[in-house]
Amino acid sequence: MLNNTLFLITFYVYTLALIFSILFVVNKKKWVENTSFAVFALGFLLHTVALLVRWGEAGSVEVSAFQEAEGRILQGWEWFAVYISHPPWSNMYESLVCFGWGMVLVSLYGIRRFRIPVLPIFSIAVTLLIMGAASLLITKGITPLVPALQSKWIHLHVTMATISYPAFGLAAILAVFYLLKVGVRPQAFGVVTAVIAILIILAVGGRSLLADAQYRLPLLSNHAGEMFRATYEASDANGALIVSDAPLAWPLPAVGALFWLSMLAALAAIIVFAMRGNRGNGIFRVAMLASFFALSAGIAALIAAVAGGGEMALSESDIQSLIASNHMAGGKTLVESYILGGTTPFVLSIKGAPFEFMLLVTAWLGFVFYLALEWKTDWLVLQLPDAEKLDNMSYKTILFAFPFLTLLIITGAVWAYYAWGRYWGWDPKETWSLVTWLIYSIYLHVRISHGWQGRIPAVLAAFGFAIVIFTYLGVNILL
Repeated sequence: MLNNTLFLITFYVYTLALIFSILFVVNKKKWVENTSFAVFALGFLLHTVALLVRWGEAGSVEVSAFQEAEGRILQGWEWFAVYISHPPWSNMYESLVCFGWGMVLVSLYGIRRFRIPVLPIFSIAVTLLIMGAASLLITKGITPLVPALQSKWIHLHVTMATISYPAFGLAAILAVFYLLKVGVRPQAFGVVTAVIAILIILAVGGRSLLADAQYRLPLLSNHAGEMFRATYEASDANGALIVSDAPLAWPLPAVGALFWLSMLAALAAIIVFAMRGNRGNGIFRVAMLASFFALSAGIAALIAAVAGGGEMALSESDIQSLIASNHMAGGKTLVESYILGGTTPFVLSIKGAPFEFMLLVTAWLGFVFYLALEWKTDWLVLQLPDAEKLDNMSYKTILFAFPFLTLLIITGAVWAYYAWGRYWGWDPKETWSLVTWLIYSIYLHVRISHGWQGRIPAVLAAFGFAIVIFTYLGVNILL
């Protein structure tokens, strides 16, 4: 579809804007800064057009479905009402694309308003991560809205998210700048990077990485031209269900070994920092470098494993062995029978685990940021305005975003009532949304009532955005 092509072009335009942003902080030429902003703005324009095109394509799908169901041709206002009833945010792909659009919108304002030379690099990098995750999803098609999504409340709900989440992201970036400005050591950022990298690798690798030091990449199956994850259901000798809807995954031992090495090196860095502090800086740096290179090699090995893009024709015995190896106890498999969802040949692709791959890239970028700090801390600090100004920027951005977060939760509750007959059910998504709201409400309450400033609120502002991302994506992936 045309919208997918436009989104791909937009991704490349944002990449070009990132390159110009890096060039500007290196040579400080005004024309490079203007070009960077112009290219970023062009990307935003293309992004907007792509969203509108997808809205139009979705409208055509809705009209066709309605006319087929009703057995009549829509005309006039009735046609228009159905045509605009399907905005481009009804699935995860569209939601990510809208999130990226909102991130660009607040970033363009922040770049012009705050005039921080390095801000475009960080904001464009976050945008590319979001758009990259969207581009790797296998489900990009447009289908008629299910009844639960045929509500005006979900449109308000997503609009609030599109404004509030990117604003919290900008506030987090400004909070990190504040921590740099007040003299937080690169080693402290390194420890945070190491902890995040360990958590990401564990989340991505799962049980197989912990138990067997193996990374398994879910296989894809092709059905009528549509790709989907191959899954299976397994039962034991007594007929009891062992697992249902589990991904059929292919082991990549070299990738798993490298990820383990990265985790061990990161853990060593944390221990050295905890035990020796500044006295162990040399060993700390070596451990962090080892973790970075192991993670880089692991990601490269993962990309190399899927680079061919070919199909894997697995025999029945291959599939049986693959499933049996996932459920072992005492050296024997627990699996007596299984039902496979998907047919051979399978496809080994990063699209089998798009969010997991982008999490790995995020961990890798964290190491790049730490290494850049070790190399150019003083230079980077000079690019930033004074600490008080940065603190005020972050606070005002959160103050702006918080009402939209509140409306996000309220509209979500009302939508849930009309869709499922209850306002609140304490499911993981709702619970973590409340946790997010409490974190930012505490930040604002103490800040407004007691003038709370300094490193702790900056850390809370950055941590709050991590919880936002976990609520938005992590709950879906892990919980």
